Amino acid sequence: IAVRIILIGYGKMGHMVEEAALANGDEIVAAFGANDLKELSKQGRADVVMDFSRPEALNEICAYVRRTGTAL
Repeated sequence: IAVRIILIGYGKMGHMVEEAALANGDEIVAAFGANDLKELSKQGRADVVMDFSRPEALNEICAYVRRTGTAL
């Protein structure tokens, strides 16, 4: 079963996780960096959010998780 993943923090670690997930047959539904994190509020539900960002992103991420019930 493919896991639908949202990546937050799309630097070196985010790219490595994306590569591993795709090789495993999982789906990256969205990837957000510091400049486009506000777009997360428009995103639908995924199976999991994987966060490799900075502490400043936590409020935005928590708002998304509370709204959608997506695991973090």
